[in-house]
Amino acid sequence: LGDPVRFLLEFCLIPFDEDTVRSREGFEALKASGKLAFDQVPLLEIDGLQLVQTQAILRYVAGSKGLRGYTPADQGVADMVVNGILDARMPLITARFGADPQAALSKFESVTLPRLVRNVERILLAHDGGYICRGGLSYADIVLFEFLCYVADECQASLDSILCEDAPRVLKHHARISGFPHMREYLSSPRRKPRPDATFVRSTCAILGMPCPAHAQLTPGSAGSPAPVASESGRSSSRGWSFAALGVAATLCAALLLMPTRRAMAATR
Repeated sequence: LGDPVRFLLEFCLIPFDEDTVRSREGFEALKASGKLAFDQVPLLEIDGLQLVQTQAILRYVAGSKGLRGYTPADQGVADMVVNGILDARMPLITARFGADPQAALSKFESVTLPRLVRNVERILLAHDGGYICRGGLSYADIVLFEFLCYVADECQASLDSILCEDAPRVLKHHARISGFPHMREYLSSPRRKPRPDATFVRSTCAILGMPCPAHAQLTPGSAGSPAPVASESGRSSSRGWSFAALGVAATLCAALLLMPTRRAMAATR
């Protein structure tokens, strides 16, 4: 999962350069490099440390910026909410590579999303401080914010219309995080990744050697856009975090290569 990591890096004002994995050969070379434990991605690499798995990367970045939670209890709650969010979105991600993504979206909107939002609403009510954890802002707040941005993109509707009046605290929480000026800037910037389309699905299937679902295949006479190429900068800095990404299905959620340097990072509070 690339976007939760991207959003957290952006929130923490961590500069990074992003390179897109463009070919099956490039992905195989990344695996052959020995950097991917379990031959899985995403990958975080910093000063010889190599981490895979989205949750591990999020916790590492959060820990480096004081966003893991103030107490063991806060950390447990933050991890619980993040795990729940990542679990909730996975069927929708993998459905993009299935036969009927619209059916998966309908089920997500009617079953999965209401259940998740209902539980998060309860947590926000119990803690009564505006954030997921009693001790204040944590990485779980950023992951929740990114998830709701993702939901709005997938449903192609505003959060107010999606959640209606069933989640006042969740909506207030979203407005609170979007109130950070640098997050508002990021959301409207070219650094924000567009909603994945059929070209994305075709490119990913080609890179991973997966069958391309019928809904994403080119029709006779149509022209497909090329796979993402070249280098694209986040908070660009040749000395910052390097981030290579590829969205995929099943257990491979994103091929990410993060190579940060030791450098001063702006405070998040």
